Amino acid sequence: ASDQMAEQVLEVLEELDSDDILVYSVDGSPQIKTALADLSSPMQAVGAQSPINIGKKAVETAMAKLDGGAYEEEVSVETFLINRENVEMYGTDGWQ
Repeated sequence: ASDQMAEQVLEVLEELDSDDILVYSVDGSPQIKTALADLSSPMQAVGAQSPINIGKKAVETAMAKLDGGAYEEEVSVETFLINRENVEMYGTDGWQ
């Protein structure tokens, strides 16, 4: 589920003092990446995409359309996995 749901799951697991459930999510929020960096957290990985790159592509497409230029009608956005091995590369203080 989304990072917002994962945050709730992490809170419940902490209240239950449970360490036998592993948590995965989708989005790549700073809060979830912080949990990934905490080796005692049950957070294991997050599937992410870059909101910054999505925004840039949206503006490029809008500008091309407004100017009557060529643009892709369908755009795929690269996704990636952030886990404990690479969370430092993405940082915990913001989105990608």
